[in-house]
Amino acid sequence: MWVLTVFPAGSAWALFAGSSLPALAQGADLRAWVRESPAYQEVALQKETARRSLESAQAALLPSLSPQAAYSHSLLGQESLSLGVGGSLALLPWGPARNALDAAQRSYRQALLQARSQENALFQTALSQYLGVYLARLDLELAQKRLALREAQLQAVRDQREKGQA
Repeated sequence: MWVLTVFPAGSAWALFAGSSLPALAQGADLRAWVRESPAYQEVALQKETARRSLESAQAALLPSLSPQAAYSHSLLGQESLSLGVGGSLALLPWGPARNALDAAQRSYRQALLQARSQENALFQTALSQYLGVYLARLDLELAQKRLALREAQLQAVRDQREKGQA
């Protein structure tokens, strides 16, 4: 079974998309492994927190309406009821709400960049560990083949010795 995975250009994932490493070629997805890690979950929570902060700052610039009502009853039997609607709208581009939005946008962009950096570091760690295991397995296979070769050479020397050819 082959799994086709598309990686964004320029990402660390794209470097190994065409790799011939066995588990990667068989559809193992390091991104999925990294996404399951607690460190990645923490990064995702940081991004979500920054996004919600930005949304909150954006909401502060939206017009707001508030109903107002007053009722009074005097001792003389007069009753009075007044109803109204109040509202606010940020018109000036340099007010505190706009400054808060600008700060939230900068904070959100910074959080996204930090998250990408942490994601790349997590991927690099996972890839490094995977490659370490892969190389260790190759070393083991090589050692087993060398052992088989040396055993065959030893047997050949024993056979020659028994025949008196050595």
